[in-house]
Order: sequence, then C-alpha cells, then structure tokens
Amino acid sequence: MTPSAGDTATVLILVSAVLIFFAFWAWRLRQGIRVRPWVVALFAVFYELLFLFALEEVLRLPWGRVAFGIALLDLVLFAAGVLPGFQYTFRTTRFERTASGQWLYRGRLAIPAAWLGLFLFRYGVELALLGRVYLLTPTPSQAVAIPTFAVALILVDALFAASTGLVMGDAVAIWWAFYSQHGRGGVPEGVRGPSTPPTGASVPSPTGENTD
Repeated sequence: MTPSAGDTATVLILVSAVLIFFAFWAWRLRQGIRVRPWVVALFAVFYELLFLFALEEVLRLPWGRVAFGIALLDLVLFAAGVLPGFQYTFRTTRFERTASGQWLYRGRLAIPAAWLGLFLFRYGVELALLGRVYLLTPTPSQAVAIPTFAVALILVDALFAASTGLVMGDAVAIWWAFYSQHGRGGVPEGVRGPSTPPTGASVPSPTGENTD
C-alpha cells in the first residue's frame, strides 16, 4: 500500500521526533542527568498512561475475547520488559556529585537504543501493513482487510508494550538505586567524593581547634 503525501509527512514528523528524543536522551546520559526523582516518576507515570490508553483502545474493539487476548499479551510483554530494563540500568548507572552539591547520573546507551529500535520497527510494520503510521494504537480502515489489520495491531501493540516495559524498568531502577543508598545513609554506588575540603572550609587541628 502506497502512503499518501499527508501520510508521508506524518511518517517524517514522527520518525524525526523519535530520533530527536533518542539523540537528546543519549547525549544527556553521556553528559550526566541531574537526579530529580519527581521528574523520573512523572515521566514513568506519563508513559504508563499512554500504555494504558493504548490498551483501552484495543479493548474497545468489537472482537470479544480476541481483543482481551491482545491486551493480555501486551501486559505480559510489558512485564517481561520491566525486569531486564531494571537490571541493566541498576547495574550500569553511575552517580556523581557536582561541585555545587547536585547529584548526576550517567548510563549506557543500550536502553535508549533498544527503545529506538522497537519504535522504528513498529513504524516499519505500520507502513508495510497499513500504509501509514499512528501516534498510538492503529485504528481500523476500510482500505485494509481485517486479518491484515489484526496482525498489524498485534505486532504494533506488542512492540509498544515491550518498549514501555524497558522504559519503566529504567525509570524504576534509577529511582530505586538513588533512594536505596540514601535510605541507608550512604551515597549512590560509583560516587567519588572530594578528597580535600573545599576552599575556605575550617580544618580542625589535632587539638580540636579550628585553624581559621
């Protein structure tokens, strides 16, 4: 199926947005992202709401048990993606403290790269089977046979579920690694504090008096 000019423009916009987000994510991981747990939690909640909205769209299809089966498969793939995302991020994320006292975390690019690959594969499936791409869940069209649409829907939602699981596991790992260390009164793994006192700080003498 050949996409129209409008569909081609939509493809270019969505693919560009995904690539820009991936590039920004990867660059920030290399440079160091400021640890703000509320931002991590907000992003995770937003992504989870998108996933639940996609499930709700599937369950609204008049397919009975078939629609329920697709939604159940998506939940299984979502759960299957959380564990490796969590384990990888928890193992590879490193925290650092800046001179101003802020915490940063750095990580590797496997999670962003997997997320990008799943999204591009999803768009390829939609283009090949449906002739266009969708922001969330594909919707039925008279130009596409029901069996073809069903196959596309199953694949697209499965890929979205897996990518959501990876992102959710990544977010939970960052939150967990940071707070688990602080809850024990320590600092996150990988942190190297300053070996010398900051300029202007009072240095106690052996007798207990300050040298200022």
